[in-house]
Amino acid sequence: MAALIINRVIGAKPLDAEARQFQEQAAREVASFLWMPLEFGSGAPTAVLSLLMNSVGPALVRLVFGAPQVRIYNEQTLAVDYAWMAEAVIMSCFGRIPDLAEVVGCVEAEPAIVAKAS
Repeated sequence: MAALIINRVIGAKPLDAEARQFQEQAAREVASFLWMPLEFGSGAPTAVLSLLMNSVGPALVRLVFGAPQVRIYNEQTLAVDYAWMAEAVIMSCFGRIPDLAEVVGCVEAEPAIVAKAS
């Protein structure tokens, strides 16, 4: 997944090896974060990806990874925006960024359990 994202980020521009490594590492970290729900259970269905891969995902990534970073490598300016990378991961997986309301709307309300007073 990170390879798909990094290719979208840098396109055909040749980059310094250190700059490319920085971008690739950032893409791997963001993709790993968004795929984290699959790690909670060995038989977790891929539907759990919807927990982070929706309109809230990029905002969460921004909170966890911080603001975009700008670095200079061999006089070439490089910007890495983690939230933008999150959007690219979600678009690669779903072809769109689902709205959180779609995800929440799929969750059925649990039946209310009324406790008897003793």
